[in-house]
Amino acid sequence: MSRFLLLIATVALWVGLLWFVMRVDFSRQSLLSVAAVHALPPLLLWGGWLFWRRHVRLAKTRAEASEKTQQEADQHAQREMASQAFQEKLQYRRYALDCRWASIVSDGLADSPAANALASSAIVQPEVAHKGQPSAVLAAALSQLAAVCPGAQYLPVYVAESPGLDLAQAVVALRAMRGAQSRASTVSALTGEGGVAATMLARFEREPDLPGALFIAANGPAASDEQDGEEFPLTQPKHVDALVVMLFTHPDLNAAHAKLTMALGAAFAAYDPMTPFWDRKQPLQAGLVERLSQLPEGAAAALAALPVMAQLRRPVEVAGEKPDRAWRSALEAALINANLKPLDFVWDVATPTPEKPADDAAEREIHCAWAVHNAGSFETAGDRLALLGKALDAQDIDLNIIRQGSNVVAEVNLGMLDQWVSLALAIAQAQALAAPTLWAHFGTRSTLGMITPPPNQSASGNA
Repeated sequence: MSRFLLLIATVALWVGLLWFVMRVDFSRQSLLSVAAVHALPPLLLWGGWLFWRRHVRLAKTRAEASEKTQQEADQHAQREMASQAFQEKLQYRRYALDCRWASIVSDGLADSPAANALASSAIVQPEVAHKGQPSAVLAAALSQLAAVCPGAQYLPVYVAESPGLDLAQAVVALRAMRGAQSRASTVSALTGEGGVAATMLARFEREPDLPGALFIAANGPAASDEQDGEEFPLTQPKHVDALVVMLFTHPDLNAAHAKLTMALGAAFAAYDPMTPFWDRKQPLQAGLVERLSQLPEGAAAALAALPVMAQLRRPVEVAGEKPDRAWRSALEAALINANLKPLDFVWDVATPTPEKPADDAAEREIHCAWAVHNAGSFETAGDRLALLGKALDAQDIDLNIIRQGSNVVAEVNLGMLDQWVSLALAIAQAQALAAPTLWAHFGTRSTLGMITPPPNQSASGNA
């Protein structure tokens, strides 16, 4: 309606200009010419205005559509980047190490309730031989491992130095174990600001192509000035009270060994039969596969043949001003790290609500069969276990931490080895029960984590 009013006003203004301002003489013109002079200019002006208005509206619509498309493209790109970052972070959190061997040499722990309460305490062995020489105790433990898996003696060795064991003694033990073999493993000190499990994971993350490694720790009395045999310095202790040896391998070790076996095998149809074997092998030899190919003959096969006891999942440090909330948050994070609890990707702009997994994994039951901890004597265990119990209840985990738990330092003084022993016992229990096991370390920097059985051995299917 407004457009027609504008047309009438334009015509009236033009007619007024013709008759009263321009004073055009129409007496000599035909009626058609007079009508055209009166009508065409206003109609052209009105039509041009309509065309310009439509052009502006269409341009605005196209600009808005282009801006909306660009915004959607930017949001999609941001979503993809956020999703990729989320997946990378989740993959980092759920990175696991395969434990293929765990051994604890200790007289006191072998007879303690902490070990006897476990379904399988075979990894706890009495210290019966070479009582006076730490290197001999370690050599005996490593020899037992080498008899089961000869390839383990070619892996790097990391030693948590203590009054009970240092690098020099570890080197002597490795030489004694290897005998006349010329090729020696590297022996390094295991250092890290976090706990034992975090340090082991960091070791593999700093060297992504590491096939496996031996981790060793011992606990002993204070250093003595008396010489303990000619092969030891004056500052070496006389014996060790407990010794822990654990063998961890890369989670993709078996897959890499399969690739290596295929690369070294016969020619396939995809290759020219006349192609040299080194050219056929080259595309497959990269990273972990290449590191395995550098091991002596049979070592990689021996490592791959050694069964996986359990998987070490990334631990979580308990931090927060309120202990209850701190332990609940830490346990939830540990369950997510162990792939026992899902973590949904949430995109605030595109999808304000969390994305639900297709299999409704958010409602699946969380299984935990055992807990290994260092709550200590009854003076301190009550408050500590109460915090852990509340955290388990918050995650709806049905676990009696008194009947289904092992207190590794209740009757045995392990010193710096309590984390090592807790970890080894949790691995043994996860293997024995084929179910996830919780380990918790109480202290100035409390930590907890999960040990899960291998995926093909998990009774619950949640590993």
